[in-house]
Amino acid sequence: MEITRTIKTPAEPYGVALSPDRTTLYVTTVADRTMVAFDAKTGNEKWRTALGREPRGIAISPDGTRAAVSLATPQAAAGSNGLAFNIDLWVHEFARGTSTRFTVDPSQDWLTAWSPDGTRLAWTSNRRNVPNLYQKPSNGA
Repeated sequence: MEITRTIKTPAEPYGVALSPDRTTLYVTTVADRTMVAFDAKTGNEKWRTALGREPRGIAISPDGTRAAVSLATPQAAAGSNGLAFNIDLWVHEFARGTSTRFTVDPSQDWLTAWSPDGTRLAWTSNRRNVPNLYQKPSNGA
């Protein structure tokens, strides 16, 4: 496979997603805890926003207005999952520039996908030390 372009990103890029209209490439970066939007055609940075926690994976809603982001939060000591951090899902609304916590569980919640109509989110989690797939309405109800 031939590499056609390299896009300069902030330190430690982790998650990547393309907008539904294929015009914007979203990248989460661990080291500076941001989500960065790039013009998919030119590779130029459009904007970046601080997320406050270590972002991991990212999924863009089908209408392109929201992003579901896995955010790692350090813990003072290893939790029930044996790790010194917890990963929960947060939904970021682009227009308002706000993020809302979507999952609250001491287990790791990651690998998110939106339903085709954007009304549900699905993700994997190791709750009760058993990996499974979970889902709930994307409005958090």
